[in-house]
Amino acid sequence: MCIRDRICPLFHHIPVQEAVVEPGDLFYQPYGWWHEVIGTPCPDRKICASISHFMAPYYARSSQPELRGLQWPIKRNSLYTPLTERMIKRKLEMEAATLIQRAWRTHAQALSTQIPKLTYFASRGRAELIRLTLAAGKIKYEDERISFEEFSQRKEQGKLIYGQLPVFCIDGKQYGQSYAIAKYIARLTNLLPVDPLLNLEAEALVDATDDVRRQFVPIRYMKDESENKDNVAPKKLAAYSRFYSEILPAALRNFDAILGTNRFLVAGVLTLADIAVYNLMCTVQRSNCDVMDQDEEILKMAAGCLNEFGGLKEHSRMVEGVDGIREWIEARPVTER
Repeated sequence: MCIRDRICPLFHHIPVQEAVVEPGDLFYQPYGWWHEVIGTPCPDRKICASISHFMAPYYARSSQPELRGLQWPIKRNSLYTPLTERMIKRKLEMEAATLIQRAWRTHAQALSTQIPKLTYFASRGRAELIRLTLAAGKIKYEDERISFEEFSQRKEQGKLIYGQLPVFCIDGKQYGQSYAIAKYIARLTNLLPVDPLLNLEAEALVDATDDVRRQFVPIRYMKDESENKDNVAPKKLAAYSRFYSEILPAALRNFDAILGTNRFLVAGVLTLADIAVYNLMCTVQRSNCDVMDQDEEILKMAAGCLNEFGGLKEHSRMVEGVDGIREWIEARPVTER
């Protein structure tokens, strides 16, 4: 056993990540990680040069700039200003990761040899969160919309993973589960925080929207023996009434409390959580089925469900104005549901 093994017995259990940084690449190292850098000279010139920009010491000791060999005030690059200001609050690693993810978005698209394809019905439903996330990330994709007959046929032929929709196809391979797909796209497009706790906060909000949705959409498929040809179904209407008077207000109060006076729900930036909450607000303000269409009182409750939540209404307007999302809303097909 070597000295290293005796002093650090857990050393061999530490996961090691290796990366080769090519010209034009940017490498992000999380705060507090030990690292070793090996320079490789250019084959033709046999020169290896590196520049380390340790910003924290400079700005942390700004009262004694002469100790760092700097002239004060320091002339900062305008592009670095947001980084340095947040660095002082110990958020430099998160900001740097943001830049990495933005670069990765373009790189990730280049990795795919084909434009990804999203397959769903000709409606918003469970695919709309994915579409909104793709729009916010400005990722090009094929928006395939199929009939229920085509869906049944593909399902019987075993052509759909999990036998359901939506399906997201990348380079010929299918991926299922709408929220998993949305989260994957969000990670590629800098719409989920890198910080583990902030990511937990964002994903919890996304899943919380699904909790509400699961209590709303199934009412459409509820069995009501008294439903007639005029789409009058007392049991369904009673369920909608309870949803809008009891279930939804409780959920909206939670979302409103989390938002507070902030512009965004998590980390002060747009995340998938904002898009998911916005998507839910759109869903609950629209008619869910033909039975709901026939009851003016239920439709009135749906249209006014955000009247007491000004913060959430303003939040929805903000998300609608995001580049990419705004263009998608203006151009997307008009559907009944």
